[in-house]
Amino acid sequence: MENNLSRILEISFNLSTSEKTSVERVTGAELRFCTQVTSSNKMGTGVSRDIKVSVLEENRKRTLKKRMIYGGSVNGQRKWHSFVLPAICVQKESVILQIQMERSIGEANLDIELFEERARPHLVLYSIDNSGFGNLDDELNFILQNSISQSMQPVIDKDLKSKEDIIEEKFERIKASISENESIRTKRETLDCSLRPMRVNFRDIGWNFMIKPIAYEANKCVGVCKLPFSSFSSHTKHAIVQASHKTLSWSSTDWPCCVPIQLDPLSVLYYDRRNIPTFRYSYDGMVARKCGCR
Repeated sequence: MENNLSRILEISFNLSTSEKTSVERVTGAELRFCTQVTSSNKMGTGVSRDIKVSVLEENRKRTLKKRMIYGGSVNGQRKWHSFVLPAICVQKESVILQIQMERSIGEANLDIELFEERARPHLVLYSIDNSGFGNLDDELNFILQNSISQSMQPVIDKDLKSKEDIIEEKFERIKASISENESIRTKRETLDCSLRPMRVNFRDIGWNFMIKPIAYEANKCVGVCKLPFSSFSSHTKHAIVQASHKTLSWSSTDWPCCVPIQLDPLSVLYYDRRNIPTFRYSYDGMVARKCGCR
């Protein structure tokens, strides 16, 4: 749409298809569009235009932002522009934004790119994740300490007194395990389940839909989950039971696994399923912050 003063472009955004979760709260938005110099002036000073961004609400128009942009000085030159918008204008399932650009005067002209898919105007939503992380039960520390204490002595059942050879064998294994643990306690400080640094490049793992960041510190959980557990580590009751069973019975049961028990989100800019650049403030479960045995 054009009049004798300006060029007006109205764009409708369907927000009902945006990938928001039930615990996300939209805190803001950013309108991004690309301009192209279609004819430069002879002076080579470039093309500047006054831009006004408004939201159309029922029977009224509300101006959100207004400023001058510079489009470049070379014919065919493209340039991206960004206008930060308040969250209140993107709370509904759809929004109509109006971009008003002053009318071109003289030879220099500037157009907003509409036809190339990746250069079309798009709306980026900013959100925060209101979910939290749960805590382990208060009695876990007591269970952990109690399990360590009990695992250091044999469990003798009265009904098994006739099988003293089996009990003695188990007892010797436990003593050998404890003795070994004591002799390498200093070494195990570096072997216990703990958080270690790990940097990941999205291109290396085939996540080419990620725009920014290209790489980040994801961290990893490495180490053993054997008794006695480190007092500063966090473990489930099941991990304690499994480790105790493994120690006492020396069976084919596996040791518990060292895994992330607390994960933080990462702010990312990526292409969604519709190939639209999307910013997510809280992309959940991307950074390991705490490790434990599970």
